[in-house]
Amino acid sequence: MKKSFNICYLLETAALHGGVRIVFDQARALVARGHRVMVRAVHGDHRWYPYPVEVSYVADLGQPFTDFSPDVVVATFWTTVSSALVLEVPLTVHLCQGCEWEMPEYGDRKEAIEQAYARPIPKITIGPWLNERLEGHFSHGLFPLESVGQIVDTVLYRPRPPVSCATGNDQRQSPCSILVVGMFEAWVKGIAIALEAVEMLRAEGFDLRVIRVSTLPLSPEEQERFQPDIYHHCLTPTQMAEVYRQADIFVTPSRSAEGFGLPFVEALATGLPTVATAIPSHLSFDRKHDYACFVPEGDPVALAAGLRQLLDDDNRCLALSRRAVEVVQNRFQADVVAARLESCFQRWLNGQGNE
Repeated sequence: MKKSFNICYLLETAALHGGVRIVFDQARALVARGHRVMVRAVHGDHRWYPYPVEVSYVADLGQPFTDFSPDVVVATFWTTVSSALVLEVPLTVHLCQGCEWEMPEYGDRKEAIEQAYARPIPKITIGPWLNERLEGHFSHGLFPLESVGQIVDTVLYRPRPPVSCATGNDQRQSPCSILVVGMFEAWVKGIAIALEAVEMLRAEGFDLRVIRVSTLPLSPEEQERFQPDIYHHCLTPTQMAEVYRQADIFVTPSRSAEGFGLPFVEALATGLPTVATAIPSHLSFDRKHDYACFVPEGDPVALAAGLRQLLDDDNRCLALSRRAVEVVQNRFQADVVAARLESCFQRWLNGQGNE
């Protein structure tokens, strides 16, 4: 008989962020399978999330529980690992969503990040490429390690009607809308590379409108380099779903340290033709790699060439759109991820748990 667990995820903030969305989606999927799940956070406001989620706001993530007795505590970022261990519950797990030790913006904290990851407690990741990075950077066998996969809301991010993206086709009004999502300030997102590629194509005469979305307001640094036609920040998931349906082509220029890239898979779910960097997380969805136009990372010329292919070839856009929807609907199911989480928790509770 399946055991019902009490599970607590630890977040520094419950504010709108892709990594927080992943936590809430896992919590929702586990609740649907009969578990009680609480998210404990210090800051933020979770009301942007479109579904019910139990969030408890506290002054200190490591403070004792008063009316909840978790079987499992999940640290969701390297900064929450020490608090999770202080709570001394039967099982402490570290959810890994990316390779923070590789990111320049965390350069001054690299040693602390590596120390947090090196704690010999079980790790769960959102994809097997992260398992490979963890095993390559830390001692093999230092901690139990499992990939549980990712959840995509295919109801909210449902397929849109097919729309031509070729510049010479009368089905779509000029200009062509290019959607670029992510923080300009985050090196791993590679946003400047995408904007440079758009500038190249505009210089060739392509009529392009750029829609930018970020969790941050438009910065002076980005504005000085490139002025987007439309700029949104802090959009809710429901609002993002509408933006995907307004765009013609999606561009994701992320670097290999990217843990998953939620906007990429959400765009695919809506059937938006996509140019994506050929990084492990992007290539992991299917062995055929025929669900997006893949280009080398860090190369604006290659990215511009990929965009040019879609702008010039309506049939390619339509084929990518159909294949993208098929791949996402077959792969990213909430109940499958929740079942994997259950299995990990049960196995580790019965065997190796905390350090």
